[in-house]
Order: sequence, then C-alpha cells, then structure tokens
Amino acid sequence: MKSRVWVPFAFVLVFAALAGTFAVARDKPLLIDENMHFAQIQKFYSKDFTPVPNLAMTRGYHAVIAAFARVAGRPTPSFVRLVSFAAALAVFFIFFLCARTLAPGEEALRTLQFIACPLVLPFTFLIYTDLFSLGFVLAVFWAVRRREYAAAGVLGLAALVARQTNVIWILFMIVWSFLDERKAGHFDFREWAAHARKTAWLWADVVLFGVFVVWNRGVAVGDRSVHPLAVLSAQGLVFGLAAFGFLAAPLAVDHGAVLLRRLKAYPLVLCVWPLLWIAFAAGVKHPYNFFSQIQGVWVLRNLVLAAVSNHILWLVCYTGLAFWGALILWAMPLGRRADYIWLPISAVFLVLHWLVEPRYLIPPIAFWMLFRKKGSRLAETLLFLFWLTSAVWITIGVIDRRWIP
Repeated sequence: MKSRVWVPFAFVLVFAALAGTFAVARDKPLLIDENMHFAQIQKFYSKDFTPVPNLAMTRGYHAVIAAFARVAGRPTPSFVRLVSFAAALAVFFIFFLCARTLAPGEEALRTLQFIACPLVLPFTFLIYTDLFSLGFVLAVFWAVRRREYAAAGVLGLAALVARQTNVIWILFMIVWSFLDERKAGHFDFREWAAHARKTAWLWADVVLFGVFVVWNRGVAVGDRSVHPLAVLSAQGLVFGLAAFGFLAAPLAVDHGAVLLRRLKAYPLVLCVWPLLWIAFAAGVKHPYNFFSQIQGVWVLRNLVLAAVSNHILWLVCYTGLAFWGALILWAMPLGRRADYIWLPISAVFLVLHWLVEPRYLIPPIAFWMLFRKKGSRLAETLLFLFWLTSAVWITIGVIDRRWIP
C-alpha cells in the first residue's frame, strides 16, 4: 500500500483510538502526580493562588486549565482531562507544522510516529504538564524556523511559564538558528553578533530566567530539596540512552550493517560500554526513584532501576541497551549540520535532572523525530508498529491503574 493511502488511513485509526482511550480514561481515579496538579488547578479555580508545595514547575499549565474550567464552570477531573487531551491534540498539530518545514512530504508519517511514541501516548489524556510544555517549545521552534524571532521570544516566555527548564531548549534554538543560517565556513564574531541582535527576544527570555533563579533562589518552585540547583547526575543520561536504544531497535534494519563496519574500523568505541556502567554506578539515586509502588500503582522506571541496581545481569543488559542507543545515534544521519547540536543539548538537559523520569525524554525525542533522515519503508513501518504496540500496552496499564512509566 502506498504511503499516500495508508498514512491518512493510519491517522484516522490513531485519532479514533485516542478518542476512544480518552472516553474510557476520563472518569478513572486520578493517578499519582495528577492529584497534585488537579489540587493546584482547583486552588486557581477558587482564586486561591497559594502553590501546592510538592510541585516543582512554574504554574502556567495550571493557570490555563483553571481558566478553561472557570469559563465552563466545571472544575472536575473529567473536564480537566478533556482540556488536557485537547491541548495534546494541539501539540500534535504544532509538531506536524514543524515537521512540514523541515521535511516536506514526510510530516504526516513523522507525526503519526510521534503520537505513537510510548513516552507520549500514555500522557495524552492525563493531567500532566509535559505535553502542554512541549507545545510551547515546538511553537518557539516553528517561529524560529520561520525566522520570526519576536514571536519566538513571546512564545519562549510562555514556554518558561509552562516549565522553567525549557530555558535549555530556548538556548538550543538560539544556537541552532545561528548554525542553520551561518554563511561563513568558520566562526565569525560579526556574524554571531548580528544573529544575537536578531534573536534579542530569545536572549531576553534567558535573562528573565536568570532573574527568576536569583529571585527564587533556585530553579525549582516547590520542594528544592528534591530538585536542587547544583546536583548533576549521569543516571538520567544513561537511562535516556537505554530508552532510546529500546525505541530505536527497529532501525537496526537500516543501520545494523553500518554499525558493524564502524565497530570493526574503530574497536575502541567498545570502551563506551564500561564507561556507561561506571556512569550509572557513580550516580546517586533520587529519592523519588526508590519507590516501586506509589498509591498501589507500579512505577515502571523505578522497577527497572531497582532491577539494574540489584542484579549484575540486568546491569549488563541495561548498559548494553544504552550502548546500543549511543551506537544508533552515532550511525544515524540527521537532516542538517545544525541539527547535530541537538545531541549535546539533550545530554545537558538530562544530566541537569537528578530525577530519572521518562517524561523528561519527550522533548529530546520530539526533536530527534524532527531532525532525523527518513529511513527505508520497512524501517519506518516497523518503527511505527513497534512504538504503537508498546504505547498501547503501557496505556492499557495506565488506564487500569496497574503502572505508570
């Protein structure tokens, strides 16, 4: 079946599945962090602007959702989930627009794959801030791609209000746009200065973030003891590589032979594997990563970390998967030279988070999906089916309150 036939058909199926999933899940009991987010929304709805203590992010999401609830007069979990679901659909549309600017003709398939990502699909109907926050990040990128830097600056401020750690992605887009537009083959200070003037609105966002950190005495808004400013941890990076190794498994169809040739030519690359082992062992586990169950719900990430910490065989498999993820990143080409700055920025983003949390991988995965070169039809189809199957399995468990990623 040609892609122009099966992609629209797949869109219909996926969105029908999303709507059906939401219909089943909307009246289910609140799940773990949903309780805190909903409590904050209820406070704002009641014109009580005191913060819920355990939430570390800025409260943009909660203010927007509370405003919708107030207009509708429905401060209920099912309505809040409806608004969050609608916001997720808007994020998918913004992703589609970004993909169309970078890879015309491939935007529909890439959007389908992104929706089917096991890190994305389970959160489309939950009261979580991650997709809402990502929507503003992608909107900034869309404006930057169109070189509308004033609009990008305004959207960047909204992204910071949604989640303060989005400052990393604002800095990323400043550097990415410079590399994408540069004409000189070497670094030219005058070219950089001219670009800095063009992106002054984005730089203003970075300055405002710095002022906020000084005024707030840290990045976290709530409990700073579990989200301190100065703690760096490689555990999040190793987890990210392992998750990417799992997600990118179908791409071995295209890149397996290339990797074997490169390993034969550069055998010292194998030294990365024990380095990942050391990086994981040297990290200090976050307090939130110790609980295998919360409110009777299994936390999958913590189960993985517990198994890896207590059994050498699981540690070998885990770091091996992370090594495979690193190899895929090494072998897989991206669309533009500027796109490769995504890799170190993503690494910094993960290292700055002490808590190992799959949701923190959503922005790096979103940009990888935008930047990567299209593979063979077999690899792309396998990727979509593998992601969709995994996402459906996780989502069913989330709906049944058996687990959460």
